[in-house]
Amino acid sequence: MESQVVDIAPYRKDAEVQEAETQLRSVADDARELVIVDDASNAVALDLLSRVTKAGKRIDALKKRWLDPLNKQVKLIRDDFTNMAAPAKEAEGILRQKTGTYRAEVAEAHRKEVEAARKEEERLRKLAEARQARAVERAEEKGVEPPQPAPFVPVIAPPEPLAKSVETDGGAKVTYRKQTHFEIVDAEAVPREYLCVDEKKVGAAVRSGIATPENPVPGVRIWITEEPVVR
Repeated sequence: MESQVVDIAPYRKDAEVQEAETQLRSVADDARELVIVDDASNAVALDLLSRVTKAGKRIDALKKRWLDPLNKQVKLIRDDFTNMAAPAKEAEGILRQKTGTYRAEVAEAHRKEVEAARKEEERLRKLAEARQARAVERAEEKGVEPPQPAPFVPVIAPPEPLAKSVETDGGAKVTYRKQTHFEIVDAEAVPREYLCVDEKKVGAAVRSGIATPENPVPGVRIWITEEPVVR
């Protein structure tokens, strides 16, 4: 299915949008040219600030008017497709967990087989050494040259390692990759370099007056400035 191109031109042709944009550009030009040298020019700056704030709010309101219906539609579509995909997501999680568990069980069985093969090989090697030692003792008792030890050849081959990639009947290739996971079990024991300051909590403490320039949060600098607010 071909993707549909959405025409964004309609809002650009809207007379109110065009007027708001022109007004805002005009105020911005005036702001760039203004030089504050006295109370009178500062009053002009404050008036421009009021105008630019109102113009900006008007642009935001127009944007909201055009976007809200689209955002609602997008949310409905996104939620609908999310609900459609939910069974797939659930099934994927179940299958990943099950095949991962099976893979771990096979790997453990493989490890045990390898360990058993190694132990059996070690047992046979020691048995061969004991036989050689007895043969040497008997040769010494008879006063003859002891026999040369036979080279030890392992007779038990360890099982083949697990394949990292598997091709399904449907032709898909599935590759197993090692993933390292973690969880915090004792937050107090985590070294400082792995910690992160919660700026939202610090900001809330500053705004509420709990933290002040005279009584700041340790390690935080707090200062006060005066900024114009247009109402």
